[in-house]
Amino acid sequence: MKNVLVFITDGFADWEAGYVTAELNKPGSGYKVKTIAIDSNTKTSMGGLKVIPDYSLQSFLFKLTFEMLIIPGGTGWKEEKNQQVKKLVDVCFEKGIPVAAICDS
Repeated sequence: MKNVLVFITDGFADWEAGYVTAELNKPGSGYKVKTIAIDSNTKTSMGGLKVIPDYSLQSFLFKLTFEMLIIPGGTGWKEEKNQQVKKLVDVCFEKGIPVAAICDS
């Protein structure tokens, strides 16, 4: 099973990654969608969905294999703390892992 990570923040635009994550997460696709955030606290999307991240940057093992990083936009990008995602993006670039950043991210 290949992992795809979605980086979430408080105020993430839940609809922006919705179509692709639904397709990736279908049985038989060979992919599993996982969420990651700067910490392990529950994040609330712009649409009010509450999501507990699967991983946090604080404890993320960068040895974990994943095939893509998806970064949806949203109101959370106005918070400086969320710029910590750069560390994960840098790892993606170093390893040739595709990054899909959508709107305001």
